[in-house]
Amino acid sequence: MSDAVVAEGLVKTYKDVTALAGLDLRVPRGSVLGVLGPNGAGKTTAVKILTTLVKPDSGRAEVDGIDVLDQPAKARTRIGVSGQNAAVDEYLTGFENLEMVGRLYHLGARRSRARATELLEQFRLDDAADRIAKGYSGVMAWIGMLVPTPEVVNNASFIVIFPLTFIANTFVPLSTLPGPLRGFAEWNPISSVTQAARELFGNTSPVAGGPTDTSWALQHPEIYTVIWSVAVLLVFVPLANHQYRRSTSR
Repeated sequence: MSDAVVAEGLVKTYKDVTALAGLDLRVPRGSVLGVLGPNGAGKTTAVKILTTLVKPDSGRAEVDGIDVLDQPAKARTRIGVSGQNAAVDEYLTGFENLEMVGRLYHLGARRSRARATELLEQFRLDDAADRIAKGYSGVMAWIGMLVPTPEVVNNASFIVIFPLTFIANTFVPLSTLPGPLRGFAEWNPISSVTQAARELFGNTSPVAGGPTDTSWALQHPEIYTVIWSVAVLLVFVPLANHQYRRSTSR
């Protein structure tokens, strides 16, 4: 496989500061490279050289076989760069972001969609989304297909998980909760999972919330847990699959 990016012996200094001290780099075609390092390691300087924004003091660099020092204008037709704050539109899905970039590079609507699909398949991102949609977490998979960024998914999951986790018998006996909250907690699936675990481990003391609970869900926690699990999968796995196909077919 040929290299899309080649750097050999790149050196760049700014007065007394050495930003690059002989950088060698090769990026094979069709690959994704992440460059990690502390502030001042020269990451930005290397990118600026490869994108013809800065000239090195010594060394050479090629992009798609084009020497960025000898033919900078031609190299610019083969490479693009985006800052970290503007790299992704947070209101678009991953597929829509790829399509948008294609349109910005004047590929047209049809070619942009085709290229976006090709990239998703090439890096197996479509398989990853498909596996998520098929049941790792049915509810959050569906939400993840609807919202544009991982941060929004995290916030949405917190909104769902917080009341389920804390309005339950996980931390305190239900007898200590006020009436409305106790009714919610008795039928909360987290309470049934907790109760089932306690019973299986033989911890059914009143303090743990065992014999004093009279709701059907907590008297039959194993059955109620299975019912909830099956219900969530039956509802949200099809929804997640539908939303995934809808997102990738546009």
